[in-house]
Amino acid sequence: MKRIAIAIGIERAGHLIRLPAAVLGAKAFHGWASKQGYESILITDEVAPVTLNLLFRTVSEALEAEPERLLIFFSGHGTATATGDVWLLSDWNMNGNEAVDLRLTFNHARRHPVGQIAILADACRSVLPEAAFIGGGTIFPFATREPENQPQWDQFLATRLGHIAQEYRPANQEHFGMFTKLLMAALMCEELEATERREGSERVVTSPALGSWLNLRLPFETGKLPGGLTQYPDVLASWRPLDNVYATWPSELEVLENRGPNAGQRDASGATLVTGRKTGGERVRRSPTLTDRTPTIYRRLLNVRAEIPNVEHDRIEDLSAKPHVYGAVKGYVERSHAVLNGSGTQGVAAVQLPNRSWLLCNVYPNLITRLFYQDDGNVALCHYSADGQLTSRLSWSTYCTLIAKAWNGDRLSGEEVAEILKVFAYVPPEDPALTAILGYHFDRLNRASELDWLANDTTAPDSRLINSLSLESQKRVPFLTPNWGLIQHSTDVLLLARLSKLREGLVPSLWTTLKPEYETSLQNLIDG
Repeated sequence: MKRIAIAIGIERAGHLIRLPAAVLGAKAFHGWASKQGYESILITDEVAPVTLNLLFRTVSEALEAEPERLLIFFSGHGTATATGDVWLLSDWNMNGNEAVDLRLTFNHARRHPVGQIAILADACRSVLPEAAFIGGGTIFPFATREPENQPQWDQFLATRLGHIAQEYRPANQEHFGMFTKLLMAALMCEELEATERREGSERVVTSPALGSWLNLRLPFETGKLPGGLTQYPDVLASWRPLDNVYATWPSELEVLENRGPNAGQRDASGATLVTGRKTGGERVRRSPTLTDRTPTIYRRLLNVRAEIPNVEHDRIEDLSAKPHVYGAVKGYVERSHAVLNGSGTQGVAAVQLPNRSWLLCNVYPNLITRLFYQDDGNVALCHYSADGQLTSRLSWSTYCTLIAKAWNGDRLSGEEVAEILKVFAYVPPEDPALTAILGYHFDRLNRASELDWLANDTTAPDSRLINSLSLESQKRVPFLTPNWGLIQHSTDVLLLARLSKLREGLVPSLWTTLKPEYETSLQNLIDG
């Protein structure tokens, strides 16, 4: 079966902000497609402008080869117009025809005798006033003959019409489009939830599984960006079984054979080499305990964020001298930790950290909330019952940091996994949220069976807090930190409206943390 992929990345579109992630994304898709056996064509603006004529000729030549499957990936700027939306090419600001009209392109594409077509695009679809009169054109030629059956059509667009697609720009790191990051993670067989199981226990990334995963995961990930907006993809997954597979997961034997030093490295094109998942030298053990469970574990993970604030340890404000945002809370503060006891109904407490920022956290009437501040700058938060046995302060700081790292998408090393197993192999963390995160990450490593409490449990770890997380995930997507979403779980409508005004003060943090300069705003909220 002839399969062709075209990857387009445009960093510079007129005078608009540069998008270095666009070229990186196109190269990653090109690298993936080549390894999957596609005849892959890479088009970027690194050497010369990308023109409508170039794209038209490329697609026309691809159609002359009569492919059974055609993939087109685009990453760059886009905008909505009065008639639909367009992809902006290099010189769109000098020539209004230098844009790809998606409505025309899609209509022309469906008239060609191609078995399957997929359009994957990481581009804005919001309104750009200065591009209101852009015309654009199609990159598909007129069909010389209309097929008896229209192509099976897959459409994975980064956002809905009228909305933006976001690029994350972490300091001193490569930029990446949020949609592209998640798309490539799924296509490169790094996300179990983007697969479905076929006969013979084979796992494959299929059209509907990929669409469902993007619909579920993209809003969560974009909702955690500093100052970001919740982004929903535009998905139409209609490739028909059984020929709807984008990628097949490596077998257990392939994983074991590809644990060498090159696993996960990048090739010259910037694409990650798909060589199986690194296991740190341990034997791979598959467990269906979590994999086939509904709802899936990660839907519950709403109170973690991977970047931990750099907190000094030499001083902390006296809790008794600081008012609380909401709820009756009693507590005390020591040099290394603070303890909050909830009374009455569920509330939200605000505690000032040594770096002067404010940490907001839920306080539950029948649970004790403890905050730990470590010398290395880490902060850990846990909830436990008054009669429960609390894990040591050192353990909480160390293992909370590791678990947060896992949630951020980093694969833990064999040594880090071994450290966690020393403490949590037989007894789960006392904080049920961390329990869910730990179980989820070990399941991604195909090592869930090594957590004895998980392998022997036919139901997901459950508790009052886990139920709260599950309910929250069904109702809304978090803003910056998922714990902020939990704070919004309060039934006090007036409080929620006032809390929402503090959103711009949120900082990237494991927990819900406000910038120091928002103390006045916080105080105003408290004073009403």
